[in-house]
Amino acid sequence: MEKNLIIIEVKGNLGKRGVRKDWATLNQFCDKYQYGKGMWIAYNYSLDEIRQFIVERKIRIPNDKGKIEIICKKTADSKLERKLLCRLLLSEEGTICQH
Repeated sequence: MEKNLIIIEVKGNLGKRGVRKDWATLNQFCDKYQYGKGMWIAYNYSLDEIRQFIVERKIRIPNDKGKIEIICKKTADSKLERKLLCRLLLSEEGTICQH
């Protein structure tokens, strides 16, 4: 089989079960089916809001080996934000973010 380039999941409304399922699906496709990259696109949320959601609900981030990227945009006027899923809880200085 030829290498697949990318798998994408899109969310406009965050729910614990849906987020965990999306991340597990992306991780599985990157791992088992050898997709080069997974993208999790979230609209209506900033990276900070996603980070807070994950921390408050104690959602485990899968060991994705840096293959899953989060892309999000809060509003039509806000800037696009991107971060690797495995670095979501890290600050810009590389330390764990405190919430």
